[in-house]
Amino acid sequence: MIEVPKLDKLVKDTFCHFGHHIEITPLFGRKRRIELKRTRYDLVLSGQDLIISATSITLPKLINPDEGLEVKFRISLIPTNIGDIYSISCNQKGGNLIKVNGVYTSHAYLRIGDEVIIGRNKLKIKAPINCDSYDRSHSELINSIHPSLNVLIEGETGTGKSFLAKKLHEESQVKGEFVHLNLSAFGKGTLESELFGHRKGSFTGAVNDKDGALKRANGGTLFLDEIDSISKELQTKLLLFLDDGLYYPVGENQPQYVKTRLIVSSGQDLLNLVNKGEMRRDFYYRISSEETIFLKPLRKNKDRLQDILDSYEMKFGITIHPKLKSFYHGYEWPGNIRQINAHIKKKKIKSKGSLLTYCEIDEALLKLTCKSNLVSDIEENLPSYRELKYQYFLKVYNRCHQNVKATSRLLKVSDQTVRSVLAI
Repeated sequence: MIEVPKLDKLVKDTFCHFGHHIEITPLFGRKRRIELKRTRYDLVLSGQDLIISATSITLPKLINPDEGLEVKFRISLIPTNIGDIYSISCNQKGGNLIKVNGVYTSHAYLRIGDEVIIGRNKLKIKAPINCDSYDRSHSELINSIHPSLNVLIEGETGTGKSFLAKKLHEESQVKGEFVHLNLSAFGKGTLESELFGHRKGSFTGAVNDKDGALKRANGGTLFLDEIDSISKELQTKLLLFLDDGLYYPVGENQPQYVKTRLIVSSGQDLLNLVNKGEMRRDFYYRISSEETIFLKPLRKNKDRLQDILDSYEMKFGITIHPKLKSFYHGYEWPGNIRQINAHIKKKKIKSKGSLLTYCEIDEALLKLTCKSNLVSDIEENLPSYRELKYQYFLKVYNRCHQNVKATSRLLKVSDQTVRSVLAI
């Protein structure tokens, strides 16, 4: 729960003014606890502290500070299941009516020391904080996969294949190690040794016996990244392991047995490689027959993008301006999670405070691509960055009912810049 010290009288007077019934009572005693369970309260005031439970509060006739309008809306305080951080949101359309740390928004994460203004009421958040990293988007998926099954993970670069593989291993609670082998990092002559190991004297330079990745991961998980880069010869040898758990180290005539879970990943269309003759058909069906996971790119998974932005706010203690979030949702992120992670870290380092707003770092993203949801109706083959900027400004200008001052405020540029870009 979120504790706001010594505000019980302020809140009681405010809600009574709006016609709400507010009851102040101790929360002690068995009889009182039973009564609380039977009665659904929107607000519970305890002693000298205000405790807002995980429920919704309706505040009528508050002033929208941006437009000067009286509106009715509902505030929701919801536990995030990430430590003791709470999410506060407003479902009123057409306005950001909550002011968190000086920024009007419709949604924010509350932390210790945050200042929230709702109407004329100012709340100072006092709550224990635990910002342990937690990825909600993978939790249900991971829990649905049996820990004994081999897994194929497909997805573009930067979609989190390695992260998911590590999480699958951790949740399996096996005692063995997690061994990560990037198959594209080894030459054809060394990959077999890295994978299966070798015996002393089996080739030039083999001065000692060496255990391969399969043995090191015995009782645990072997993650083979970029499985599409493996040769057909090694595919054949891996089939023996997949079928019977057996493999031959280089220079060894007797098969070795291991109990290793195999997770493989690829950024390529493996079935297409099969049709082109670059991958054995039986090998493809063997690695994809137990569990296959496809990770969507961020441009096709906006819910995932929102989860990522939320996690950054909680993990790094930052607030991303709503207009900047809108820009991020319009950008395609060709490098996916890896790209946005590096981008946010760069902005955090160069930012003077905890509030991240649109700046030249974000401007550079537009130069990397000509695709954005804000200009999705424009042809993809835009002739130049200048044309893209013109179309973007024009879109905002029209949404602001062709008001130059409103457009400049929204874009955070001068009136002269708007007139110059749009030639008006």
